[in-house]
Amino acid sequence: HLLENAEPLARAEHDRWVIEKRKRGWIAAADTDRDSRDDYYRLHNALFPWDELPDEIQDLDLGPVRSIPAFLAVADYEIIQP
Repeated sequence: HLLENAEPLARAEHDRWVIEKRKRGWIAAADTDRDSRDDYYRLHNALFPWDELPDEIQDLDLGPVRSIPAFLAVADYEIIQP
């Protein structure tokens, strides 16, 4: 399975998402606790570098990345190693 190590893709997706949020005026909350998020003040608990995120927040990117092969299979595509 080629996406057994999905972390590099998940990291890239997290970095892309952080850039998008920052462009829209969001800043990092005080910490990664869910209670620190404040939509009114645009404070987000996940606007931290990947290595500082708890597993449950990293899983928000890892889960979809790990699903890529299944989505491709539905369309009769597959990932092959060159």
